[in-house]
Amino acid sequence: MASVAIAVPAASSAPDPRAGGGACPTADGVSVVVDFGSAGGGIQTRCAPAPVADGFAALQKAGFAITPVRSQPGFLCQIDAQPTSDCLQVPQGEYWAYWHAPRGGDWTYSTSGASRKPPPGSVEGWSLGAGQAPGVAPPAPAPAPTSSTTRVASPTQVLAPPTTAARGPAPPTRTLALPVPDPALAVPATTLPAEAEGGGAGASTTT
Repeated sequence: MASVAIAVPAASSAPDPRAGGGACPTADGVSVVVDFGSAGGGIQTRCAPAPVADGFAALQKAGFAITPVRSQPGFLCQIDAQPTSDCLQVPQGEYWAYWHAPRGGDWTYSTSGASRKPPPGSVEGWSLGAGQAPGVAPPAPAPAPTSSTTRVASPTQVLAPPTTAARGPAPPTRTLALPVPDPALAVPATTLPAEAEGGGAGASTTT
């Protein structure tokens, strides 16, 4: 596969401290896979948080430092100082091949360079060597967001007991005094005389 020159910013770019390890957990970021090949360092996958302007921004936002060729600042020489080089000239042997893919898809070699804008949720691949694809498949699709329903408890209505109006002082108790009878006005009891012994009603005495 023919070597493709990759234009990069003129100065070496520091990595973005917000980058995280592993593929992006959501579909809005761009996952970046870098295969260091024979230079050592293995294969690293990181996440470039959105927004991502182009392939170089994806590398930087994913936490990788890039170094241009000194004599031709528009060409990529190193990623994280690999491969070992003074970067005076465009690499003639191993070089960084640029690939891209959808999540869970297949790698596609980029012939247009890393100035392309990667779509959200896609994968950028960089492989050091003779143009081969990264040694791992693109990451699987990001999990679908789960909708969580938050229940809001209905307010409990507390009924206060009815307020009793303050009562005034109880009215005074009236005591009725009954008059005491006057002994002087008392009517004497009448005693009827007993009937004569042996007499009866209507009896008369003969002389």
